[in-house]
Amino acid sequence: MPLVLNLILRAVLLVAGLVAALSLGAATIVVLALWGVRAAWGRLTGRPVAAPMMRWRRAGSRATPPPRPAPAWAPVAPGRRGGPADVTDVEPK
Repeated sequence: MPLVLNLILRAVLLVAGLVAALSLGAATIVVLALWGVRAAWGRLTGRPVAAPMMRWRRAGSRATPPPRPAPAWAPVAPGRRGGPADVTDVEPK
């Protein structure tokens, strides 16, 4: 009995592995086909075509992080209004 269960388990795992490999292969073929259609359309229209990863890398390199606000204890630069350090308490009329 354990021999039969062992063979069934191996067969199920083999089928699952084949299904996973075939699905990854099919997804790769679909992505390559879409990129090929895009490249062909770019050649027909005369526009340059770059791989999507190259566009994302260039877009990421141009992005700059937002400036960090100065902490409250930092000295105020000349010509700038002061921060929370020069706030005074005001009594309402």
